[in-house]
Amino acid sequence: KIDIPQKLNLPELNIPAKAIERVLETFDEDAKIELNPMNNYVQLKTDEAEVYILLLDGNYPDVNKLIDIKEGSTVIELAVKELKDAVDRALPFARDAKGKDSLFTLEILEGSIRIFSNAEDGSMESEVPATITSGSYTGKITLNAKYVKDALSCFNETVKIHVSGAMMPVYLLGDNANLIQLILPVRTM
Repeated sequence: KIDIPQKLNLPELNIPAKAIERVLETFDEDAKIELNPMNNYVQLKTDEAEVYILLLDGNYPDVNKLIDIKEGSTVIELAVKELKDAVDRALPFARDAKGKDSLFTLEILEGSIRIFSNAEDGSMESEVPATITSGSYTGKITLNAKYVKDALSCFNETVKIHVSGAMMPVYLLGDNANLIQLILPVRTM
């Protein structure tokens, strides 16, 4: 924590995280560092050294290119706790053919979703009540159970799942419009 007595008015800078991390490691903890933004680089200056770091062009990362919720995607609204419980039940049996990844299949039904997983030592199937609105996709999607479990930990009461196709990204949205989790489906062949 650094207390700065005056307000800083810096331009928006896109500095590569690894580069600034490595440079800051070389300086002493109590060294006073002067930060000077230039045209396409930033200068870090102390009494003993001067280092220049090239800035990134544009907005980085540009998440608007990653998050592209398709118009007409199937929207599934359900309770977070019920979905978490179903994923937790699927986790012990969620193994791919190689026994490495924790995979389960989500199938969209009328008024609910079915979560199932198969392994050599058993299988599991759960049906979770859901409100399904808009969209026409009604197939199956294979997802990584650990990723879904981690993504669900960000949501409180309800979650909306946007699905466009079997190999299209799956988006999880909460009550807060700014909170979006993206999960990529897994090809099972």
